[in-house]
Amino acid sequence: MRVTTVHKETAVASEAGRDLMGPGEAVLRLLKVWPPPGPEARGRLRGLPFPLLALQAGMLAVLASTAAYIHQGGATEGDAQEHHVTVSIFVAGTIIGMMVKIWSFMGQRGHMQLLLSLLLEMRRRYQRDDTGARPRAQAQGVTLFYILQVNAVAAAVAWSAQPLVSGGGRRLPLPAWLPFDATASPYYEAVYAGQSLSLLLVPQISLCLNICYFALMLHLAAELAVLCDNVAAVGWRRPSKQPHHQPQDREFAAQSENRLLEDNVRHHQLIIRAVSELQQITSTSVYIHLFVNMINVCSHIFVISVVLLETGDMAVVVSIASSLAVFLSGIALYCIIGHTIIDQSERLPLAVYSSGWTGADMSFRRTVSILMVRAAQPLSITVGKMRVLSKPTFVQVLNGSYTLFNFLYRTQSDKERKG
Repeated sequence: MRVTTVHKETAVASEAGRDLMGPGEAVLRLLKVWPPPGPEARGRLRGLPFPLLALQAGMLAVLASTAAYIHQGGATEGDAQEHHVTVSIFVAGTIIGMMVKIWSFMGQRGHMQLLLSLLLEMRRRYQRDDTGARPRAQAQGVTLFYILQVNAVAAAVAWSAQPLVSGGGRRLPLPAWLPFDATASPYYEAVYAGQSLSLLLVPQISLCLNICYFALMLHLAAELAVLCDNVAAVGWRRPSKQPHHQPQDREFAAQSENRLLEDNVRHHQLIIRAVSELQQITSTSVYIHLFVNMINVCSHIFVISVVLLETGDMAVVVSIASSLAVFLSGIALYCIIGHTIIDQSERLPLAVYSSGWTGADMSFRRTVSILMVRAAQPLSITVGKMRVLSKPTFVQVLNGSYTLFNFLYRTQSDKERKG
């Protein structure tokens, strides 16, 4: 009986993921990151995500090569040393953050199943959506997917083409230490193709995880918008052309409106549970994402300033700027979309006050007062138990990046003066 129930839960989560997690769900399914394996696959090799393990083996190889490059002292061309070492640290930090993010998601797949079930239940129970908030949220998730894909592909192409455009010998897109001469054919061509392919494919899993989180946040904001509209529409409102009503008509209307308000209260409770589940899912991975991206934004601006002042290589500047746009958009979208949940939550008290409570009975007014007290606390998503996904957090992350950049730039300036 228990196995059958788990089968049904997995099937429901799998089916819901196609609609609620956005287009990135297909890539996660391809890598066997999602959905979680059923009970029949537990303890067996077929339950292992072999495509993901192969991808992460390649990521570990790149990480080891980058770490060896940093240990060897980086570049030997003098002026380019700071640039290459900084890029190496950026590559290593990004890979580590990406791996933590992936395994954090896999450890929270049970919460993801519950979140999807809650969203499906809300859509099934409360189908009224006069403003089309739910289809709009789904369309926004798809649009974000294609915009971020174009951004990521443009950055991968810029990094892959940068050594060819800059010239100056046989250089690779990414700094790496290899146990053979990587400038000799056919090793150079093979390593170059492998790095270019990695730049195109490896970021896809992180991008698809981001899209899934964005889509879920948009759907929760849409549920809050639906709740606000439905709450504002309930209550007793006496028509102006019919000032008098029979007592039985008024009693029937009061019972009907009380039931509608109770449904809205249950809808609000489901939304609170769903936001709590999403917070549990994103707490670790998104916090690490914001932290790593803050460091990446700082390192990218530092590299751009160093290259412009010392070499003026515009191909390097364009490649770094293209990936800088990826990291900035990753920070901004989490904070801005997270803030939409706060905005919609702050609409709820006004929606409750706008309902027809003035002419309702005491039971209706009591329920309205309880809902008003609970709605006075806006819902939000807190990551790392300390950062709320909001617009002020975006400003704080940018301030942190600027502080780190200022420290690095002053350190580099002092080193050049002493040299």
